[in-house]
Amino acid sequence: MKKLSYGFLLLLLHILRAVMAQEEKIIVSKLGDNATLSCIYRGRELHLRNLRVYWQIADDQEECSVVHVMISGQDNESEQCIHFKNRTQLFWDRLEKGDFSLLLLNVSQSDERTYKCVVLQKTEYTQLIHQAEVVLSLAASYSQPILSGPIRNSGSTEEEVTFSCRSGNGYPEPNVYWINKTDNSHLPPSELEITPHADGTYSVFSTLKVKATSNMQIECSVENKILRENLSANYTQQKQSNGSSTESHKNLEKKGRGAQAAGIISIVIVIGLLAALSCWLWRRRSSKLVSYTECSFIKFADDTKLGSVADKSEGHVAVQRDLNRMEKLADRNFRKFNRENCKVLRLGKNKEKCKILHHYMLGVTQRESSFAEGQPETTCHAFAGETVILPCTTTSPGELILSKSMLYWQIDSVLVHFFHNGQDSLDSQDKHYHGRTSLFLDQVKHGNFSLRLSNVQLQDAAVYTCIYKQSGDHPNETQKSKIKLIVSGTEEFTALFALESVKED
Repeated sequence: MKKLSYGFLLLLLHILRAVMAQEEKIIVSKLGDNATLSCIYRGRELHLRNLRVYWQIADDQEECSVVHVMISGQDNESEQCIHFKNRTQLFWDRLEKGDFSLLLLNVSQSDERTYKCVVLQKTEYTQLIHQAEVVLSLAASYSQPILSGPIRNSGSTEEEVTFSCRSGNGYPEPNVYWINKTDNSHLPPSELEITPHADGTYSVFSTLKVKATSNMQIECSVENKILRENLSANYTQQKQSNGSSTESHKNLEKKGRGAQAAGIISIVIVIGLLAALSCWLWRRRSSKLVSYTECSFIKFADDTKLGSVADKSEGHVAVQRDLNRMEKLADRNFRKFNRENCKVLRLGKNKEKCKILHHYMLGVTQRESSFAEGQPETTCHAFAGETVILPCTTTSPGELILSKSMLYWQIDSVLVHFFHNGQDSLDSQDKHYHGRTSLFLDQVKHGNFSLRLSNVQLQDAAVYTCIYKQSGDHPNETQKSKIKLIVSGTEEFTALFALESVKED
């Protein structure tokens, strides 16, 4: 009897532990946003090589239920449902701390489900250490309601008047309330029509018929329960005792607005003409050099400025190409540039994010820090889905001999990109980076080894090493540079670059 009781207690304890480990949370996200499905284990620190993490749809009736799988520190996409391909990411810097939350990108109406997170640990045997359920509820804010109501022309209080109220682009279906603001009483709608749209959102139209009063105050309220939003529009009775006086007042208002609009248009036209004249005079003065550049070009009495918005890799290439053109044009016309005064200016809403994002060359002179002097560690910031430039440059006399150059980009022992004998050699490239890395091949011979990494993922966050070596009759020492990449998955920002060109001697 004692053995039976002891066994029953062990079974009960095991069941209680499993129930306690089960969590359930409700996550609310707006349509088109990125949603984070929470799954946090608050036990001891873990090792990725011993873990298996499964995210799946909790409903067993689904034909495909696999959302995301991670086994021994590697994503496994072989069984992932096609609906979730390229839309899920784990937070790799948090996994060993027990945070197995999943980032679901660009959520749609079909993602509104209950998800299960299951974490297994393999030591001597495989055991379940954590599981959680997350309910994803989607919502979209409705537009500000538009309330229309009649304007009474008499003092009669017996006529029936109709109000209408409409709103749209919301989710899920709303509640619509009509309220008499004189006593805050609710009024039943005469008509309520909710229309679904192809993108999953709804629009609503409602009418109210009431007997007129001398001081009508009506409110239409549209409620979104999930977002806990209440948007309202109000109508207050407007009494017209003198129709002709009111019409005269409206006509005066229209004429006043017309005269004001005409004055504004005239000012805009004058400004446009002055701008066009200034542009024409500027083009006549520097048409020869402008014809060579894609960026904005400004010529002063003793200074030349070249400017461009470079928020993408194509912008960086355009700035570098224009610098090369200016250098060649100066050589052909026997003009000198003071390269020491060539500066790179940056503008942005966060100075730290714009620390060092790109390097430019003027001839063989680099416009940023020198690789040969021992380039310090550089920090780059990017967001999931973006393209980022990891800077790496060297200053060498003349052009480099590409056929005798070797360039490695790697993370510890993981090969990210390899350039050898004048061309890419990617046979040993880590599969995680296939099709996502490239060099600026037209700039490598000038010492620009920067790496373009496209479709940045959260697991790309790491410290990258750029290694350059030249072999042959005059080999150089191996040169290394470390670049730290920080990847975020929520915000977005654009950096504005302006390149201040050289000052003429």
